[in-house]
Amino acid sequence: MVAVFYQKYGSETAFNEDPLRHLYDVYVKATKDVDVDPSVKVEAARWFKRMEDGDENVLQQWCNWSETSLKRYKDAYDRLNIQFDVYTGESKVTKALVDKVLVQLEGAGLILGREGAKGIDLNKWGLKMPIVRKTGSSSLPSGTHF
Repeated sequence: MVAVFYQKYGSETAFNEDPLRHLYDVYVKATKDVDVDPSVKVEAARWFKRMEDGDENVLQQWCNWSETSLKRYKDAYDRLNIQFDVYTGESKVTKALVDKVLVQLEGAGLILGREGAKGIDLNKWGLKMPIVRKTGSSSLPSGTHF
């Protein structure tokens, strides 16, 4: 949603001055707009799909935000004397990787389908079933369930 609303509320000047604060402010405004206009989620899903499909313009913008944010996070972690071996996140998960994991999960009998979507069957452990692939073949951000 930040990506979609950055076009509406974003400012390169504000981003360059304080990137994390500015992206947060855009996110807060986007969340309020979504409450008023749920169709915004459709546009956000389109943007996410463009990322997954390798749209260079979208990926370049996302990489700029991601790299700048990560630098700020690292600065904060350094002040706290915290180091990580790897800095990664959801945006680094490619469609090819999701496809590979889906094959492994299907082989283990852990994938259930519903209306073209695929989810991981965690019912026997009393957990919700996270969606891995929605109808239309794009993956979803974490935290999405059947």
